[in-house]
Amino acid sequence: MAKNGIFISTVGHGKALWNAYHPYLMQGKKTAKPVWVESYTSDLETLKAFIETGAVKPVIDSEYSLDKIEGAYAQSKTGRSRGKVVVSIKNK
Repeated sequence: MAKNGIFISTVGHGKALWNAYHPYLMQGKKTAKPVWVESYTSDLETLKAFIETGAVKPVIDSEYSLDKIEGAYAQSKTGRSRGKVVVSIKNK
């Protein structure tokens, strides 16, 4: 996270909120803010359009196929991922 960055999370309850913020707050002058959200189809469609046009770029640390889901879980638990750990499910 950038030196003056703000970590924003949609994690919603006590322990999960603490686990999400704690690593960032312990690194100096970092700020963390919770965001309470509800999903609406129109908002998700807008977000999809932002991603498709490149206005928003998701940060992906690693991608695993469904048969390697154990590796995805292990990676996510390290706390060292720089972005999301993705599990791809491909239709046959």
